[in-house]
Amino acid sequence: MSKPPLSPSLLTEVRAAIALKTITGFRRVGEFLNDALGERVEYGKGELFAVAEQLGDRNMEPLLSRCRRLHRLWTAEDAARGDTKGLAWRHVVNLMPFDNKAESMAEQGKQKEATALVKMRRKLVSEYPEDPTGLSRWMERLERTKGQMVADQRESARCRSLVASRLYLRRRLHQATVRTRAVASSLPDSACPGCKDAAKQLENLERSLDAALAHAVRATAASA
Repeated sequence: MSKPPLSPSLLTEVRAAIALKTITGFRRVGEFLNDALGERVEYGKGELFAVAEQLGDRNMEPLLSRCRRLHRLWTAEDAARGDTKGLAWRHVVNLMPFDNKAESMAEQGKQKEATALVKMRRKLVSEYPEDPTGLSRWMERLERTKGQMVADQRESARCRSLVASRLYLRRRLHQATVRTRAVASSLPDSACPGCKDAAKQLENLERSLDAALAHAVRATAASA
């Protein structure tokens, strides 16, 4: 029989932290699990399921997975601020896409973009309404912000694709220009009366494509 993932004493601490039903408590659960299992243990790989079984509820695996991410992505101050604002756990889950994207940006070396996403999430937490009647408006604002984040990602991907396609066209056009210019210079005008004009037209097309490519590169940088 394999050894249980958590020791009896750690299991007691996890149960106590879950019982608090606070963001700080759930983050604490994530800290216990990350320390015991390692931060990169994957959901559905057995370890968290075994912990859920130890806790007496196999359906707790998704909660435990989110607690682990919460510990990785939210500071203790973030969790305390959420508790002070009265942030519900389901709303923490709704905010996690910002942190997931920020983590991805940081892994790509885009620290500025990652920091901006974290600031966006913190701003939403700071705007969490004390009056429950304002909750629906807050949720609408959250969904709009998430929608804009997704739209920005799609626009960035579209711009990258556009730059790649125009770079390809630029290379092929340059090859055609070089060949046409070589033909035009190697033959007398009488043998190829249109060659020089064709080479000139291709050169003009190159300049136009260069301008379009520069615009696409600027658009990609702006949407990144």
